[in-house]
Parts: sequence; structure tokens; C-alpha cells
Amino acid sequence: MTSHYVANLCVHATSESQKPIVILFPHEVYLREALAANADLPASDTDLHQLCRDPVVQEFYLRDLQAIAKKCGSRSIDVVQGVVLIPEEWTPESGLVSAALKVQRKAVEKQYLEEIKVCCACLVVPYRLYDQRADEYFCLWVLCVGLL
Repeated sequence: MTSHYVANLCVHATSESQKPIVILFPHEVYLREALAANADLPASDTDLHQLCRDPVVQEFYLRDLQAIAKKCGSRSIDVVQGVVLIPEEWTPESGLVSAALKVQRKAVEKQYLEEIKVCCACLVVPYRLYDQRADEYFCLWVLCVGLL
């Protein structure tokens, strides 16, 4: 099962990350249809570069991908925890996909390294909180979206 809002996608994970993130190029036609149909999203005539930086659009993509993973029965460790939206199309000329349109993961990671670092650095922030009723500490993980 795939998202029709995604034109190209690259999954990124490291040994330090708890869950993967995705770097993706949106399918602009379907994204704009979703924007036009949903009043909570930005205007459908907004520039694609602005849409990719918009926290509401980033959250829309994250929730869409997480819902698909849930429908497919993915393990929680395999569900993405963050998205990096890229407004430039991935082409063989850019080196981000092969002539057969296969995503070149290393090239994508190299080209968008700074965006990946920002996404990975701010995804989850642990807070140790004390639950008086249970008389114990627990961790609360806070998702940071839209910091690109």
C-alpha cells in the first residue's frame, strides 16, 4: 500500500534513531486536490516550496504515512516518525534517481543531509515526568514538526 500524495520517497534510518524518517517529493497534483478539499490545510494555490516548509503540510504527510503503516500492520519500530518534504523533483539528471527511476538513496541522503539532521535532531524530545498516582517516573516523547 502506498500514498498517492507521494511522488518519490526515500526511507532514512541510522543506528542512533529509534524509528525511520522519510525524505520525499510530494505528488503535487494529489497534494493540491487534498488542499482544496480540506479547509484546515493551506490554500491550494500556495507555492510548492512554501507548502514543503509548512508544518501543517508536514503533519498531513506524517499522519498519512503513519495511517498507511498501521493499515498494513507494520511494527511500531518500522513506522516513520518524521518527514522531510523536498520541493525539487527527483530526476536522473539530478542523480537522485536512476534512468529506470529507482531512488538513489545515498545521493538523496547526501544532497539533503542538513534537512535530515534537522529532522532527526528535533523529532523527539524526552521529558522525565513524575506520576504521583503511580509513584514513578515515566518518559513523555514530544514530536516536533515544521522546524525546517
